[in-house]
Amino acid sequence: MPVQQEFARECGVDLSQWHNIAVEWTPDHLRGFIDGQEWFRFSGGANEDRDCIQCAPSMHQTIQLDNFHGDGLQSAVYEVDWARVYDLPDDEGAR
Repeated sequence: MPVQQEFARECGVDLSQWHNIAVEWTPDHLRGFIDGQEWFRFSGGANEDRDCIQCAPSMHQTIQLDNFHGDGLQSAVYEVDWARVYDLPDDEGAR
């Protein structure tokens, strides 16, 4: 299993405004939310497009603005007001 796996897709939300972003990770699925609405879901294990990202033995939170390729450097601002981590109840299969 690779050390790092990435997924990118358009979210259709004006990210110049404040939003609540959430990730729910269990052995069965990995789900992302924007303002309470599900944005993506991985489940069902590995396939040809990705390895089994939800089966990773551990996960850590990284808050960063990735490098966007293109001609020259572009200025950008990425503001985070707060970050929290919660445990799911044991019956949800959280790690």
